[in-house]
Amino acid sequence: GTMGGLFLDGEESPALEDISKWTVEDVCSFVSSLSGCTEYTQVFREQAIDGETLPLLTEEHLLNNMGLKLGPALKIRSQVAKRLGRVLCMAGFPLALPLRPQEREVAPGEPRPPSTGSVASPFGPLPTTRGSPKQENGTPLLSDTPKAPS
Repeated sequence: GTMGGLFLDGEESPALEDISKWTVEDVCSFVSSLSGCTEYTQVFREQAIDGETLPLLTEEHLLNNMGLKLGPALKIRSQVAKRLGRVLCMAGFPLALPLRPQEREVAPGEPRPPSTGSVASPFGPLPTTRGSPKQENGTPLLSDTPKAPS
């Protein structure tokens, strides 16, 4: 298929065939299609840059590892970003995903489960022995059955 056909704004579903599916040859065709970048096609081939690795290339990679001049490097990065953005929009993915910590147990605004034992101080760690998961009286620090709220 032709490279240009992948990115028509509109009706065809091949738009979903995104950059990550490109072969090394697809990437080379893309690079050679950009003005001023044709001479670098062989470098992309030698470095085995396919569609999965193309979006990962930084300016530093292009300049220092692959020997591109700044202009072509920026042009390639810009065109990759445009195509990624367009494909993501067509595929129905949001462009910016909110970053949320995965390990939080309780989201802000939700009631916190009743505490069993001492409450951790915001001013520093509690003076407990770190070697044992039990308090000195023998009851576990974390209980499986939370007390009913009073």
